[in-house]
Order: sequence, then C-alpha cells, then structure tokens
Amino acid sequence: MANAPVDTTHPAYDQMLPAWELVDDLMGGTQAMKAAGTKWLPQEDGESSDAYESRLADPSSTMDTPRRSRNCPGVRSPGR
Repeated sequence: MANAPVDTTHPAYDQMLPAWELVDDLMGGTQAMKAAGTKWLPQEDGESSDAYESRLADPSSTMDTPRRSRNCPGVRSPGR
C-alpha cells in the first residue's frame, strides 16, 4: 500500500467493515435496523412495497440487542 491515496483502506479493514456495520446497526436497536431497510431486513419474495413498508413501520417488531448484550457475560460494548 506504499504511495496509496490517503483514503485507501487496508484489505483486512474492507473485509471486516460489513460485520462492523451490522453490529453498529444491531446496537442501534429497532430504529437503526429499520432505517437500514433492505440491507438487513429484506423484502420477501412477492411482498409488495406497501406491505414491506407496513412491516417496517409495525411497532410490534422490536429488537432489543443493546439490553440483551449488557446481560450476556463476556459481551462488551466498547465506548458505551
């Protein structure tokens, strides 16, 4: 990577980035996961766009990963 532009990232970083993004969104809870849309919550085959948007807007579909992770031995949230 000698003489690489300053915005060049290491291949190991590039490989880990999707996992870090998933963890960030999971730790962000329901709103972050829903905001990511089809990145983490795919639209089902045959599901209309309206039905998909309704499913994302459904308050009964919650994710409580931050609270659960605090209660798991050995799981730490750096910087939180």
